[in-house]
Amino acid sequence: MTPKDKAEELVDRFKADTVIYTWDGNGYKVDIETSFQNAKNCALICVDEILETINNVNPTTEETFESYWIEVKQEIEKL
Repeated sequence: MTPKDKAEELVDRFKADTVIYTWDGNGYKVDIETSFQNAKNCALICVDEILETINNVNPTTEETFESYWIEVKQEIEKL
């Protein structure tokens, strides 16, 4: 998968969860531009966290990069 493909996939995964509705006098409508920007911001946060982890994980520990993120996911699900 190319970096562009991965970027589009990450943004697409957040689109449904970052929808913003606005009131235009006739009812609610989706603010497409703001919703898309929110999805991009969420994807950027994920990538920043991964990059930070790559730079800070101590390779001498028994914990692997994958196991760390699996545990993070489990903790998120518990919230």
